Amino acid sequence: MRKDRGFLYMSELDIKHKIPLWFMSIFKSKIASPKVWRDVVLKAAKIPAATGVEWGIVDSAHENAEKTVEAAVRLGMDLVRRKWDGQVYADNRRTVVADVLAVLGSDETVGDSGDNVDESKRVSRL
Repeated sequence: MRKDRGFLYMSELDIKHKIPLWFMSIFKSKIASPKVWRDVVLKAAKIPAATGVEWGIVDSAHENAEKTVEAAVRLGMDLVRRKWDGQVYADNRRTVVADVLAVLGSDETVGDSGDNVDESKRVSRL
């Protein structure tokens, strides 16, 4: 995240928008602290980069856009060098986010429940 401008902000309260169940499931899978959930979702707090790092919302904060992109590319290259098996990674990721996937499959706010999907033609997107 950039330190020089911007912040994490969920504007749903300010714009009078209900947060869907599936989104909160994703949110909670990424952020462990109930205090952070309350501050971000129920107080519509604007979280600067340093606080985002402190709270574990973002991995790192950088001085400007150029430094942020450099850090992202460096992280990506570090992961590529690991030469992980993509299918194993996808399977493990599905296990890690199983609760999120369960909500997505059953939450009416998502739209299609997936009942009409031909599993033999499904392409994994994880």
